[in-house]
Amino acid sequence: MIAFLTLLLGLTAGVHEVALSVDGGPVASVELRLDGEIVGVVEGAPWRADVDFGRGLQPHHLVAVALDADGEPVGHTEQWINLPRGRAEARWAIQRDAAGQVRSARLVWQSVEFSRPTSATVRFDGVEIPLQGDTVEIPPHDGSRVHLLGAELTFEDGDRARADAVFGGTYGERAETELTAVALQVPRRRQLRAVKQAEGLLTLRGEPVRIAAVDRGAADLFVVADRSALRELSRLRHGVVRRAGGHLRSHIELVHGTRQRAVEVVGVDYAHPVVHAGLRSGDRLFFTRPIAERVAAGDQVYDLFGISLPLEGADAGIAWQLTNTSVYHDREGTAQRLADAVARTAVFAAGTGRPRAVVLLLGPEWEDHSRFTPSQVRGFLRMLHVPLRVWYLEAAFDELTPEDRKQYWIEQEQAEAEAEARGEEPPSRDDRLARARCAWPELRDLASAAGLIRASNGLRRDADHQRLVWAEGHFLPQQLHLRSRDDDVSFAR
Repeated sequence: MIAFLTLLLGLTAGVHEVALSVDGGPVASVELRLDGEIVGVVEGAPWRADVDFGRGLQPHHLVAVALDADGEPVGHTEQWINLPRGRAEARWAIQRDAAGQVRSARLVWQSVEFSRPTSATVRFDGVEIPLQGDTVEIPPHDGSRVHLLGAELTFEDGDRARADAVFGGTYGERAETELTAVALQVPRRRQLRAVKQAEGLLTLRGEPVRIAAVDRGAADLFVVADRSALRELSRLRHGVVRRAGGHLRSHIELVHGTRQRAVEVVGVDYAHPVVHAGLRSGDRLFFTRPIAERVAAGDQVYDLFGISLPLEGADAGIAWQLTNTSVYHDREGTAQRLADAVARTAVFAAGTGRPRAVVLLLGPEWEDHSRFTPSQVRGFLRMLHVPLRVWYLEAAFDELTPEDRKQYWIEQEQAEAEAEARGEEPPSRDDRLARARCAWPELRDLASAAGLIRASNGLRRDADHQRLVWAEGHFLPQQLHLRSRDDDVSFAR
């Protein structure tokens, strides 16, 4: 009877127009509720309204309730904003005739990358029926019995979206019961491994929430890196490799007619603890590109921050992967949006159902053109219970190879010349560090390969003390609280 045509899949704040599909019938108006509060009433076609999601980043629950002429609810639909969702989503808009019999249904889909699916399969009570455009004709059926209408859509990159609707008998359209994963941080001495140990731990409006499962184990770790941090990682590579018992050997390669310096690692025992620092078997490491790609999907425009396929912890640890893996593809001069990328990564991380953390790497010349401020993003990650670590990378001079030292002096002379042209003193390392810490107060200063390895191991130890508690129901994360007598347990952050 009612479905959202506007699916808000990206980071959402401010005022957005929300469009609905409404099957006339007894519907006289639609009430829009944001986080339980009425924010608008639409009384006819084209069934559109502006909704204000606030200036800051925050998870939201948007509900549209269809009302008849007497103001009684006759149907509803919902979507969760700034929370984990698929890159593609689909829903059914059920259409009834004047007698209330279901005759057809419209399949509404939206992908942040593709305008149409490559394939779509629709089944009615288990039997495949044809999809004509975005509509299916419902076969003759007994309205007193329950029927299931399901669709599975596949998009060009292999991503899938599913839509299911139940109707007939005593049911209207309905959603299945869901679970909410809540990340908790527990001290080493605390045993929190079984449902019984977690009972009563979470509350909603003062009442305990039922716990379905408790999980721990393999972690998902995410890295967002500034351009100049990538340069500093390459300078720390020599120290990481040396601590693993190997060394770097330079040689010249001819690539498309251009002489390029390439480096290979020699003599490393790949079972060495340094190689695996920060990741364990089963862990996954992702990289997020902090350059936004604007993509239009229908009447919506999304900013995409590409997240890499995972690197496996069984292969190598964080320090090794950061200094020995080339995963970034950047266009020179493209504006970075570091804070926005951190926020979008956190939404993805919150949906993996595993212990998680996001690491932001800042270098000496970091720059950020984000829509949201660091303060807003830090608050957003606290709401999602996704831990954030910020590492400042500027390699100490004694960490550099002879060739890197030559490049260092060239850069220093260039910086001094530019500062002199402006009539200023060139900033010192302390100045650059203070600038980064002003934006990100939780910053950790890493000047050496040893510091990078220690930070990597510390990150994994923190993840080891995370527990994923699965609460029955679907909640906004800020609605849940910990019972007051458990001072040793906190939300992960």
